[in-house]
Amino acid sequence: MFNKAILAPRAFEAMPIDTRYIWLAGQMWRDGLNPYDHDALSTFGIAQMPGTPTIFVWSYSPHFWPVARFLAEFDHGTAPVVWGLISMIAGLAGMWVCAKLMLSVKGAWGGALAPAAAFCFATSHSASSCLYMGQFAMPLALGAGLFALALVSGARWMMIAALVLLTLKANFALPFLAVAVVLPEWRRCLMAAGALAFALAAPALIASGPIETIEGFLDGASRYGEHATNNPRDMTGAIHLAARLGVENPQMQLLSLPFVAMALAAICAWSIRQADQGGADRTASGQALGAATIAIALGVTPLHAYDLVAWPLVLVIAASAMTTWRSIGERRQFQGAGSILIASGLLISGFVLIRPNIVADVLFGDGATVRGANLLASLALAAMLTAALAQLVRLHGRQGNRSAAAA
Repeated sequence: MFNKAILAPRAFEAMPIDTRYIWLAGQMWRDGLNPYDHDALSTFGIAQMPGTPTIFVWSYSPHFWPVARFLAEFDHGTAPVVWGLISMIAGLAGMWVCAKLMLSVKGAWGGALAPAAAFCFATSHSASSCLYMGQFAMPLALGAGLFALALVSGARWMMIAALVLLTLKANFALPFLAVAVVLPEWRRCLMAAGALAFALAAPALIASGPIETIEGFLDGASRYGEHATNNPRDMTGAIHLAARLGVENPQMQLLSLPFVAMALAAICAWSIRQADQGGADRTASGQALGAATIAIALGVTPLHAYDLVAWPLVLVIAASAMTTWRSIGERRQFQGAGSILIASGLLISGFVLIRPNIVADVLFGDGATVRGANLLASLALAAMLTAALAQLVRLHGRQGNRSAAAA
């Protein structure tokens, strides 16, 4: 994870793309300008960084203002170093959260997989790529981990911090928000996170005007699929698989996927709430719901390969499933078979996601394209999502059987 390249001062043309946008937005807010004005952003960016590629849109939420303004206080050579340090701190915190989540699994399997999951969190292809390229994925993955750990531990401060971090990238946050809405115990945390996010966004809203800021933000979100780098075949998850199957009008598909994610997350949350009402184990329910929500966000939200940092968090289901293994000769043979299938699918998917580019080279030959790696990552994410939903069904079904037997 600690790559010297991210700590070296860079020239304008070598400034990582996401760092460039964050730095430019902060510069504009400092000068009283609106970074959600796409024409103004492009003009300002070209003036500040001559010779750079075309500036497209600023698509992060308004409560990114404190981070962007902080980064804007540094020159173009130092800003990437500062952002790299912020990302590495988030990565270290994310490793701790990942290990803590794995250790919440009863039995030996959580302890056995905790070091591996934390190691993958920091060293996978997506983690190293996002750090080198100056992307925002590491703090986002930290938010996903805090969300899952809050479901397990019941820590409200974790849930509030998670929702504030996750909503910095609004489309990724939708499944998490759906869970917080459906489960009554987290609605106050959702309101508190909203109030905190509004307070953080207040300087941006005041400087640029609330209507102009919100309209610009929504316009930028609607234009997300227009950028060449956001071509579905250059992304991962459902949007990539849909493009492989020849689905037309990928931009509309791109815009509809977050709503599918919200619906799936709401179904998952409802399932866990039903199980909780029957007295299901809170820890197991939280593990399953947290992992399922992360799997939904990664698999359904349009993301690039470097945005997939949070995938090791889903491995908590593998540890949880392995604790319920049964020998073939026992009465509950199907339960044992289901656990083996879920755990095996997750571990194989994780193996692919550690280095999908290398696996693509092995399967497709040397010089395999990035899109080959994206296909493998998308298939692995689909397997993870299937396993996560299967674990939710199993938990709900087991609790339903217990309730029926008790009656």
